[in-house]
Amino acid sequence: MVAENSLSSYASTDIKEMLEGVKGMSDNDNLVVYLDDTKSPRIYTITNKTVATTFSELKPSYLFPTELNSASADVLKDVVRYAQRQYPADNYGIIFWSHASGWINSDFSGDLAKRNYTLRKSFGVDNGRNTSSNLGNQMNIEDMASALSEFPKFDFIMFDACFMQSIEVVYELKECAQYIIGSPAEIPGPGAPYGKLVSPTFAEKPNIAGIVNAYYEHYYNDNIFGVVLSAIDCSKLDKLADCTSRYIHKYKDVLPDIDYSGIQNYFLYEKWNSYSKYPDCYEMQGIMQKVLSEEDYAAWKHVFDETITIAQATDSWYSAYQRGSLSIDKEQFGGISMFLPLDKYADESFLYDYASTQWTKAIGLGK
Repeated sequence: MVAENSLSSYASTDIKEMLEGVKGMSDNDNLVVYLDDTKSPRIYTITNKTVATTFSELKPSYLFPTELNSASADVLKDVVRYAQRQYPADNYGIIFWSHASGWINSDFSGDLAKRNYTLRKSFGVDNGRNTSSNLGNQMNIEDMASALSEFPKFDFIMFDACFMQSIEVVYELKECAQYIIGSPAEIPGPGAPYGKLVSPTFAEKPNIAGIVNAYYEHYYNDNIFGVVLSAIDCSKLDKLADCTSRYIHKYKDVLPDIDYSGIQNYFLYEKWNSYSKYPDCYEMQGIMQKVLSEEDYAAWKHVFDETITIAQATDSWYSAYQRGSLSIDKEQFGGISMFLPLDKYADESFLYDYASTQWTKAIGLGK
């Protein structure tokens, strides 16, 4: 939980929810929570024997002696090492809680000569105890993948953070986990209903569909937020890359002439780029449905459906950029976004970020 940012106030509520879920844990289960908020970074351990019922009653199992940059890959490795050393287990999953911007670098100064190219893709915001700003240290996804690759493959990685279920992000992390759970859109401010996730998370074999469904059902009747979620089978991603590459190159000449305005979009570049210089987050299935012939789309979708374990979306979700709700086109919805280097982005520095992703290299679409 990287909470030295505007999400800090949600941390205590989420940990209280975890405490409410302990009845869904067995004697062999340990829920290890790293929290960096306005106080010193610390680790809590929750089991089915934990007696605390509120965040204030829960005592840390480890307190770090100094302030840390929790958006650092080195800190991530230290925390995972601690968890695996203190609590040896047959299975591990990991949840990333914070702000995020997917494969997009957080630096949009526009001055390419001064740009730090090593910070390409980003998760987390660590402001050093400043909870009024979201401009701070972030972890690029390449560094996250490198850090996690030092450990046995996780059963799952879940992002309780915005915009992380993009094909560019999950492909970067495909060797680190069996499944990746996340949203191609903005995550609701309150985030996951952790009390309801404990039971499927700690099933004998993690219930991936159960995790997604519990999260989705919590927001199903919510008239304020809504949620967009999916789970990816990482073992299928190379096959999806090969298939996508074949069809993208077959139709490459017509890509600039396609009208993308009707495709499901989780970030509206033309409308919102004055807030943050992100590109459109087009639904991957929506793009392929629009571009490919009916026959080719059917062949591609067969591979896509093998890759997406489950995808759930309410009829709409709340967008902080929109300051209102955006609707989901269920005919296009597949639960994962994909970027295309269209001509309208010609002067944008994030094209350099895109060209460096493993997905771009795999499908040969860098620009």
